[in-house]
Amino acid sequence: GNFKQSQILQLENFPTTILTGDMNRDGKVDIGILNETEHGFTVRLNDGDGLFHDEINFSAGKMPTRAQLFQHERKSNYNLAILDQASLRLRLFYNADFKNYFTSEQTYCTGLQPTNVLTFDVDRNGWDDILVGNKQSPHVSLYLNNNGAFNGPIFFQGSIEPKTLQSYQKNESTLVVLTSNPEEKLISVLEIDNRHYSSMSYNLSISESSELLTAYIDDSSQYLNIYNYENSVDGKKSLIVKFEQFASTRFIERTYPLNIKSPALAITGGYFNNDRLLDIAYIAFDTKRKKEEVYQVNNFEKEPANTGWLIQSYDEPIAVRPMMWNADINGDPFTDLIVYFQEPKNILIFYLGRKDSSFSSPRFQLEDVSVIDSREHLRIIDINGDNHNDIIVGSTFKKIIEVYLGKGNGTFYQRTRLSSMENIGGFTLKDIDHDAIPELIMTDEVRGVLKIIRLQN
Repeated sequence: GNFKQSQILQLENFPTTILTGDMNRDGKVDIGILNETEHGFTVRLNDGDGLFHDEINFSAGKMPTRAQLFQHERKSNYNLAILDQASLRLRLFYNADFKNYFTSEQTYCTGLQPTNVLTFDVDRNGWDDILVGNKQSPHVSLYLNNNGAFNGPIFFQGSIEPKTLQSYQKNESTLVVLTSNPEEKLISVLEIDNRHYSSMSYNLSISESSELLTAYIDDSSQYLNIYNYENSVDGKKSLIVKFEQFASTRFIERTYPLNIKSPALAITGGYFNNDRLLDIAYIAFDTKRKKEEVYQVNNFEKEPANTGWLIQSYDEPIAVRPMMWNADINGDPFTDLIVYFQEPKNILIFYLGRKDSSFSSPRFQLEDVSVIDSREHLRIIDINGDNHNDIIVGSTFKKIIEVYLGKGNGTFYQRTRLSSMENIGGFTLKDIDHDAIPELIMTDEVRGVLKIIRLQN
């Protein structure tokens, strides 16, 4: 009847429910912890010596108040039921080893090697449709949403194998889809007519070492403006190229030299102060000081010769290629900056935007992030409807998709695993059936399919 303390598990917040059971079928009793404040359910796995080390986190909804383990009559696996009081739903989580007869996963064929995927209400009926870029076939697939079920695909012929995919609404009847492929030295502009589902495409020439930054449709002229970052052939000069449309398929090309010491290792662009003047942030390597330096330049078109001002520098013996994104992560009107460094350890660093359109020094970072191998494998989306942007990471190395739920102040909770998949192409999350629960929409590059997975029943 005596007890001896052997381990203390540190919790960030007071738990709502604590459950015990063999959750991974290894014959050892594990611990499950439901936390309403963190909107999550955490499994602590028993290592066999009575200690609990491995931690697995799952999203539990907006207001999880009760949790219960249960077993299927034909299986010994423990499954999980969580009551989400905010949406008045009982969410069922089936054990990964259990073949759920009630699972809701839809699979659709695509073109060859589907990569990027995005959602957009193409036909303007109030339901988001799905667009897929097929890497080894020069076309985009469209799946029309019919009250939560999908028709299609409709294939729109392009002229390049798309590696990136962006969409912009031109008017009520026309959607503009931009695809780019630096290896083919082209940006392809695809205009889709949603009345007849006809299309027109044309190309813009770019350099091999380039990155599509951003674009916008002019409100008055309805013409397209595209910004692309390029390096010169000899690698000594960096340029911002603006393609400015002035007729149906004709563009003026304006070139702005970027006044930096060496080609940018990473760059992101947008309208940080909500005007239509390009602002950029970039990382360059100082070979003399052996530092990777983060800079920003506001109103670039007005002051293209401006080097910008230094935000932060990091000691690096050699240049290591990072990645950058910009988005609002703390709910204020200002754009924030996100930087990923793979070495010496996988880390996401956050710089918050300020009223003067500058960025603060980093105040928060996520360490030991799963390996991110492309900019398209990090998404910034509010997936749980709390008006806080969350970060979704897909790792082809670990073959998983994870989410870091945002707290609304520029910081994030620890990661929660959403799905495992062998051949992650592209992915996004969106409530496409209007049930207040987001669906995971992803492509399998090898099998050539689009999957729509309802994360919680």
